[in-house]
Amino acid sequence: MNRLFTAGTALSLTLMLGACQDSSEEGQNPDQEGNLTEEEADNVIAYDYFDLEVDYPDLEEAYAVEYEKQGDGQDVDITDKLTDKEYDAEDDSLAFGEIKPAFDKLDFNEDTPDEEVAQQLVDAFGLREDYKKIELEVDFTDGGEKQFTIENS
Repeated sequence: MNRLFTAGTALSLTLMLGACQDSSEEGQNPDQEGNLTEEEADNVIAYDYFDLEVDYPDLEEAYAVEYEKQGDGQDVDITDKLTDKEYDAEDDSLAFGEIKPAFDKLDFNEDTPDEEVAQQLVDAFGLREDYKKIELEVDFTDGGEKQFTIENS
């Protein structure tokens, strides 16, 4: 009976360990060092170019983000007069860390109505709802484009 119990325990442990694989990276094929391939990295950020400018009644050019893919990296500039933060080319990795969570929340394409995109931008970047004007220019990785200016009345 002890042998049966031991064999059953060993089988249970084997099945449990086999089932405990990390499924968070399913569908991704990291290389030997754990880095994503260039194609997978392109799928992470849906934009080749992203230029956002937001004006408020009390503050012109209050918030601006410019993102551009460049070879293996990116160029990111952020001006946030609301919180007195500014990142330029020397701070690309810090700036990217600031905008990546917002990019992850955005889900629009060139056919999405401008008002819906504006609301997504406000929500994703934590912008104030009382904006005077939002200007956006986007080149999507898949080749599409979106440009608009929307004024809040």
